[in-house]
Amino acid sequence: MVLSFDKPLFFYFYFFLDLSVFKYLTASISELTKNHAIFEMHAEELT
Repeated sequence: MVLSFDKPLFFYFYFFLDLSVFKYLTASISELTKNHAIFEMHAEELT
């Protein structure tokens, strides 16, 4: 991405903020699905 000064600086700030939030969300979602898979595995062992 090339920084151009026709756009205000806060546009880029929000853009990068958005990216980090998106990364955080995807990371927590993958953690949740991983934990869910582990939970299902243990549930199968119990029955």
